[in-house]
Amino acid sequence: MLALLLPQAPTMVHAGSTSAPHAGLMRADVAVASDIAVARALFERNLDAIRRRDREAYLTCYLRADTLARTGPEGPLLGYDSFAKENGDDWPDLFEGLDLQLVPIRPGLVYGTYRYRVRYGPREESGISERFFVKTGDATTGRGATGAAKGGADRSAAGWKIAVTTAFAAPPGTPPPPRALVGATLVDGTGAAPVPDAVVILRGGKIDCAGTRAQCPPSKGVDTLDLEGLWVTPGIVDAHVHFSQTGWADGRPDAIDVRDRYPYEEVEAGLRAHPERFLRAYLCSGVTAVFDVGGYSWTWDLRGRADADPLAPHVAAAGPLLSTLDFWLNLPAERQFIYLGSEADARTGVRYLASHGADAVKVWFIPVEERKFDDMAKAVMAAGEEARA
Repeated sequence: MLALLLPQAPTMVHAGSTSAPHAGLMRADVAVASDIAVARALFERNLDAIRRRDREAYLTCYLRADTLARTGPEGPLLGYDSFAKENGDDWPDLFEGLDLQLVPIRPGLVYGTYRYRVRYGPREESGISERFFVKTGDATTGRGATGAAKGGADRSAAGWKIAVTTAFAAPPGTPPPPRALVGATLVDGTGAAPVPDAVVILRGGKIDCAGTRAQCPPSKGVDTLDLEGLWVTPGIVDAHVHFSQTGWADGRPDAIDVRDRYPYEEVEAGLRAHPERFLRAYLCSGVTAVFDVGGYSWTWDLRGRADADPLAPHVAAAGPLLSTLDFWLNLPAERQFIYLGSEADARTGVRYLASHGADAVKVWFIPVEERKFDDMAKAVMAAGEEARA
């Protein structure tokens, strides 16, 4: 399929040729640089059309031929007409194309990959996409191009088209592409004075460098985000949250019982099904990490879900609490309180938590008149010994 897209192979300079070999190599280098430049210009024009929701300019970027290839749900799809019919009406709310890597295949053909992030309403996806940029005889560039696209780079890209386009979702936990945050005032959390016009380099999902422009110069090719006039500060850690509670009486009928209007089972089912309400609220409040210090076992699952979601903070979770009180606030088939009825119960409970990778052991030491204080203390001590074992 791709063989149909390849231009004729370039003429090689043979040993007996009268052409100067160094001049030929220099011309080849210039041609390669030119191809990469126009492929990049076409890529930027394609992204610009998406952001402006310009269907005509968007479709003009693609090869108008039966050999236009793209990925489909069951394999490759061919043809411009079906592509045009399916695109240009449903525009994303956000589209980012970052970390573009271009490789010249031969004169007139460039292969590229980039990392994408796209959002439609509350649904966001990210992954890697491929492009083949091919030089054709079509000099059409489309209308409505703005900014640099109207300049020489766009005119030199006339005749270049996207001939192959693919998109593959990133596996959960894949770090975002490198990026440089530039121009903001940085507070690094060490107590040092704020750094004006700072640079923060993000790489592999972590902060690689944070400081002055001299200390953290952005690498060539890394996408930059201008934050002039803004501040960059350390994220806040909320070290005491409960995803199994709502913050109101419907999540704590032991305090105020409103179950006749808000059945507890339904409240808990809603919390389990839609944790994103709280996760996004935390980020919007500057909280980048939270510690759930006791709740139902499903709170453990939030850790992996949050790590794979750029719109969620980091989550640590203790899971069910160990309690000296055989508390009734549970569900028919789920407990959020493990009763410390004896030292043996304590050790069994800790082993259960450890088997699920609990980030901590939460003990609810509630004095109970019916039990001897020393017996409860021994059970709590046994839990501590088992947790440290």
